Amino acid sequence: MLIKKNRLWAVVALLTGVIGFSSCLKNDNNFTNPRPQAQILFLGSSTSTAPAIFYDNDQKITDSLINYNFYARYAVYGGLHKFDLKKKGGDSLISTTTFNFDSTQYYTYLIWNKVPVRTSIIKTDQTNYSRDKVGIRFLNLSENAGPVDIYVGTEKIDSNRLYFNGDVSSASIFKPYSPFSVNNSVTIKEAGTNNTIANNTSLRTGYFTQGNFYTIYLVGVKGSTGDDKLTVNSMQSLY
Repeated sequence: MLIKKNRLWAVVALLTGVIGFSSCLKNDNNFTNPRPQAQILFLGSSTSTAPAIFYDNDQKITDSLINYNFYARYAVYGGLHKFDLKKKGGDSLISTTTFNFDSTQYYTYLIWNKVPVRTSIIKTDQTNYSRDKVGIRFLNLSENAGPVDIYVGTEKIDSNRLYFNGDVSSASIFKPYSPFSVNNSVTIKEAGTNNTIANNTSLRTGYFTQGNFYTIYLVGVKGSTGDDKLTVNSMQSLY
């Protein structure tokens, strides 16, 4: 069964408990700023039916299952981390990736492809940041959607985008756009046509506003009418 939304509440609870306990030891004359952590968005776009458990440096972080259309936030201290996905109920490894995180940066942990399931770390490249612009990148994560054009409102912002090939360097870059006249809807069309294959007017991010970075992504299976049908949504990549 495909599971749409889970949260790494175990991590949040653990961090909250540690912070709460530490605060009891503080006073006005003895204050230490919290150690910075790299901020990571989890995005599960694989339509594999194998439910996965997440491990960080061989430690199981939560019993929550990671599956199709999974979304969550996670934070780690800087340094080398090995992220593993293992099959529920056993130690069978589904996918692994190792990355050296910078505690001052933002990242996306992407779970994609059906067979085999693949994982990648994509850095949020802040080079094009502008307080007057809207930073957007797009990921086509549907294996059979084919090339697509992307619209925010009625404005085409990108065209002929193919299935993500694993190039994390180009995927990390955000394009700056002037504010949109309609900034709360995204439409995906077959490239070069007026045939809409996915649309969303209730985006997770609400609106695309100036001074922020967003990732628009297409997931699912073209032609499906089930839980894994084509879906477009967005997430804030710099928060």
